[in-house]
Order: sequence, then C-alpha cells, then structure tokens
Amino acid sequence: MLCRCEAADGSEFDAYVKYRHFHNDLLFDHLVCETIGSLLASDLGLPVARPCLVTVSAEFLSTIPNNEDNAEILEAFGDRTSIAFGSVAFEPFRRWTSDNIVHRNQRRQATYLYLFDTLTENSDRGIGNPNLLIQGHNFRVIDQGHCFQRCVDTDSWDGVRKPWERGGINNHIPGTLQHVLYENIHPAEPEHITDFTMAYEAITDGVIEGYLDTVPIEWGQDTACRIIDYLLEARSDVQSFEVMSREVLL
Repeated sequence: MLCRCEAADGSEFDAYVKYRHFHNDLLFDHLVCETIGSLLASDLGLPVARPCLVTVSAEFLSTIPNNEDNAEILEAFGDRTSIAFGSVAFEPFRRWTSDNIVHRNQRRQATYLYLFDTLTENSDRGIGNPNLLIQGHNFRVIDQGHCFQRCVDTDSWDGVRKPWERGGINNHIPGTLQHVLYENIHPAEPEHITDFTMAYEAITDGVIEGYLDTVPIEWGQDTACRIIDYLLEARSDVQSFEVMSREVLL
C-alpha cells in the first residue's frame, strides 16, 4: 500500500506500507524478517529501500471510508493505533527481469546481493519472482520478508543444512527458485566474495543485537530473537560460508 507519510521533523515522504493480514500469508513474523533483513542489507552496503516504522493512528483510520474497497485494510488494523512496516519508495525505477544483463560495473553489487540472499536464505528473489528494481545501472533492493524462514517455521526446517554447511546452498540450481542474478554472475570474481565476507565480519555484536530494538513489541519478539542468534552464528561461521559460496560461484 503506497502511503504519504509524515516524518518526526514534519517532512513528508512516500512509503510502501505493510501490515499483518494485508494478504493471507502476511503475518507479524513476515514484518520482523523484512525489518531485520532490510537493516542487515543496509549495513552490508546494499542499495536497499530504506525501512521505517509507520504509526497508523486510530484517528487516521477513522477517516477511511468504510466500503468494499477499504474493507481488508480496515479489518487488518481494526480501530486501534498500530505500527506497520514501511519502505521508502524509489522512483523512477523499472523492474528487473530474468533476461536482463548484469554489466561489468554492476557485478560486485550483484554478487553481494546474491550472497546476502544466500546467507539469509531468502527464497523470494528467484527467476519466477525477482523482487528487484533498477534505476539506470543501479540496483534497488526490495522485499526481504522471506529471509530467515528457518527462524519462523522451525519445525519444517529441522535438519535442513545451513548455508555455511556443505549442501546448504541450493539457489544456484536451475528452476524458478534459482536466484535471478546467479547466471549473470557465475563465475564470480573471487575478490567480490572475499569482500562480502569481510563486510559481514565487520558487523559487530552490538549492531546485530541492536536489530532487536527496532522490532515493535506488538509484532512479538520470539522470531526476532531467533534471527539474532542465527546472524551471530552465521558471522562465527562466515569463513565456512565463503568456502561454500566459492564452490557454487567459481
């Protein structure tokens, strides 16, 4: 939902806003993953849509006409003030498609994005659904809500190998879930993989643990805590992740 939002300093900006039950699969856990995933992407230097928390007041909701067009939004929020996830809008842009070509000056950023999605186990940037924008020759990254799914559905992921374990990387396999950038960057430049590893190693405990403070209490904290534990474990095993990534990318 594209909204006009007002910042604390009174300035205005456009943001795409999401909240629980905007569609059937959209739960608070999705918003948690989106928030932490976006913050991590930003800290790794990726051109991610800037995340923000949007307070949707009961007063504002009362101004929305109660009709068929607005029924789902009103039902999702109810009549109470709530905190939604927002991502500041990019414009102008076009959507990346699987037949686009990664140019030489885009290869580092493309490799970083592939490695980010691999590390966070984001299945939602495949050939079948790229979730990637482009401005000129610059990527614009959106939709991190399917990162960290093992931290959401722990039972289904029980026994599934992590991306720093042998056999834990599968988004290079041909099919609709193959990462949309894989064929363009394979074989990758070795230094791009090493640089990503170093960038992730440089993110401190304090920064990672601070992601928890950005998650509103009303969304719940259990999934967020599992994500923090996962990211700390990933950083301790990031050298193994580099080895596994090299086997797939080189």
